[in-house]
Amino acid sequence: MYFSKIIKVVLLLSLLALVVPSAVAYGETAGTVTVRDSSPTLSDQVVIDLAGLPALGEGETYEAWLYTDDSSGKLSLGVLEVDDGSVNQTYTHPDGGNLGATYDKFYLTIEPSGQVAASDRIPSKGLVRIRKTLLSTADLWEQTNVALSHAILSTDSANTLADIKKHAEHVVNAVEGSGGSNYGDLDGNGSVEDFGDGSGVVNHAANTKANATDSSHGVPGDSTLDTFAPEVSASSDNAASWAEQARDQALKALDANSVLVAQAYMANAQTLLGRALNGYDTDRDGSVALGGTEGGALQAQQGSQNLARYDIGSASLPATGGINYGLFAVLAVVVGALMISSGGFLFSRKRAQS
Repeated sequence: MYFSKIIKVVLLLSLLALVVPSAVAYGETAGTVTVRDSSPTLSDQVVIDLAGLPALGEGETYEAWLYTDDSSGKLSLGVLEVDDGSVNQTYTHPDGGNLGATYDKFYLTIEPSGQVAASDRIPSKGLVRIRKTLLSTADLWEQTNVALSHAILSTDSANTLADIKKHAEHVVNAVEGSGGSNYGDLDGNGSVEDFGDGSGVVNHAANTKANATDSSHGVPGDSTLDTFAPEVSASSDNAASWAEQARDQALKALDANSVLVAQAYMANAQTLLGRALNGYDTDRDGSVALGGTEGGALQAQQGSQNLARYDIGSASLPATGGINYGLFAVLAVVVGALMISSGGFLFSRKRAQS
């Protein structure tokens, strides 16, 4: 009777061992490491978002690193603060350095041993185009911001029709660039005034779309590029469309004969350029989506940074100095299987003896 109870306990423990979740058994970690901005267009931050990190032994820490293209230089992103296996931490470069333009590899190490726990790199075939996309989206944001600034000046500080038309000219020239059909001395004051870079919002939007498309075509089948390149393209298209509509309102202001009418047109231009810069929540769900019909220059910039994202996908981390629950679970499965086999043998033997 006593021996029979032992067999039942053995079988029960075996079953419990076999139902250990596979995620625990393998000790997997996953997450993303993404370049972001402390201020628009800088790309000087890295957001580290990881989960499933095993506990380390006493005196051990996780540290994050970026490496340059040729691996000759590296940048520590700091020791990670792990909370119940998760990390959500942001590094900001002290000098505002463009981290997307300098680095192409991410490493997660266990210190002080330096053992690499996980890593990822930006695909080399798409790297040049990704960086061009980062630059063109920065230009797109900056020139859209120039156009918006002058639309604001035309309604907030301009009190005469001449002043309003002066800023309307600035808006048109910043949107179209020097090659635009409407570019020039539009207010008739004898000089062409352009506070932009001469290229124009529309041209920067076209360059952004072309670079994003080329980056995904350069690395066929890359899920990150396939996901975010269309969003960058859509956001840049939206920015260009809203900017062109704003240009049309500014042209109407230039033809106006009264301050009130001109200001009304420039108020419309200001609204449209605000959308071109920051996107527009068309479905009123409380957020502006990347791409689609909502994204603008800001979302194109964020999408281009996503092209350079590091994906730590289901990376199996090595054993550490602490309790390795993944290894423990695997051993439990093996032991459970042995216990079932031995338990069944003993049970059969007992029946035969009875």
